[in-house]
Amino acid sequence: MPNEKRYLPTDSAARKRIPMFSGLMAYFPDALAAVAEVSFEGNEKHNPGQPLHHARGKSMDHADCIVRHLSNHGGFDGKTRESAALAWRALALLQEELELDLGLTLPRGAVDERADATGSIAVSITRAKPHSEEDTFGGPRPRPLYVEEEPQEPLMHIQV
Repeated sequence: MPNEKRYLPTDSAARKRIPMFSGLMAYFPDALAAVAEVSFEGNEKHNPGQPLHHARGKSMDHADCIVRHLSNHGGFDGKTRESAALAWRALALLQEELELDLGLTLPRGAVDERADATGSIAVSITRAKPHSEEDTFGGPRPRPLYVEEEPQEPLMHIQV
């Protein structure tokens, strides 16, 4: 896609600092195969009979699912290894964060069924309001990255 904006730079020297094969595939071949299997099984569940694609807008609670899969790590949910499902969810969360923060285009393997006829969707995501530095027990409070609110004025339109 000619107007596609990706995280991977187009500059040859800069691309060498992101070793997709030697720094990812060569490190984790079996884990990545297990994650690809989760993609296949998820497609069969959410898009039966359709070509493989990530159906955005279905099962979007990545952070909650990551914690659930982490709490069951080492086990299985049916045929799916919990750690593989956790890794898939972590990749989905990271992909969506990068798209939002860097204005990246939707990947070729993703379809957002919430898109309108022009191929745009209205996304309303706001940064979480800062908490006080300490909670009621005197320790540091966790800060969420962002929270979704009811759509108001769209912050950005994403072309699909």
